[in-house]
Amino acid sequence: MAESIKTVCPYCGVGCGMILQVENGQVVKLAGDKQHPTNFGRLCTKGSSADKALRNSRRMEKAYIRKQRQEERIASSMNSVITETAKRFRQIIDRDGPNAVSF
Repeated sequence: MAESIKTVCPYCGVGCGMILQVENGQVVKLAGDKQHPTNFGRLCTKGSSADKALRNSRRMEKAYIRKQRQEERIASSMNSVITETAKRFRQIIDRDGPNAVSF
């Protein structure tokens, strides 16, 4: 039997509510959350197809990092990659100021 998991769409900043139906660790159905005050069950095209990325066979299953852009990437733990990324952002901000980074 599928488990219902309430979550939020990962794409834009609106934060639309979604309900995932999960069986054996796999999303088998995705729907908008009719109880969510942001979208009342409606989803845009990107939101309604968000489960497709989870089923893509080319999805990376490990974290990777490289010292320089030209070098080969190296599989590493998620924590070490996040820590290294934070250090690099800090170096850029310290060197070039807070306006040097945006998301």
